[in-house]
Amino acid sequence: MHQVVDLAPGTDRNPIARELAARVRTNLASSESTARRFRSMRGSVLMIADDLGAALTLRFDFGRLTIHDGRVGVPDVTLRASAAGLDNFGRIAEAVGGLSELTGSGRRTAARRAVSVVGELRASGIKVYGLIRHPRLVLRLATLLRV
Repeated sequence: MHQVVDLAPGTDRNPIARELAARVRTNLASSESTARRFRSMRGSVLMIADDLGAALTLRFDFGRLTIHDGRVGVPDVTLRASAAGLDNFGRIAEAVGGLSELTGSGRRTAARRAVSVVGELRASGIKVYGLIRHPRLVLRLATLLRV
């Protein structure tokens, strides 16, 4: 099945959005398990880089990602940090230990794993709003954004 990563009109002038789209495409091409998880993602993620005053909205819809410049709609999850912190989000989540593998009994297991990463995220200065309500989305996003 084909995955689509699009930049919304006007977003192609944003270098952060272009780099993020390229990283997602690379990670999808390099791992079938990541591509499979991507196809099951649905929701909206707002990423705010405080130091740049920039925001991006990532809208996932079962195998399609559209990246918008700025805030679009009401996000399910919000990531807020410096630009460097957001860039390191995937690395931090992966380093905590196997977060890319969501195994076990569904939502509770994902929630426990998501909560286990909170301390590490706080230490790095990344604030994640919506983590408890949408742990799978956060964990799959971390896998998708790994460096």
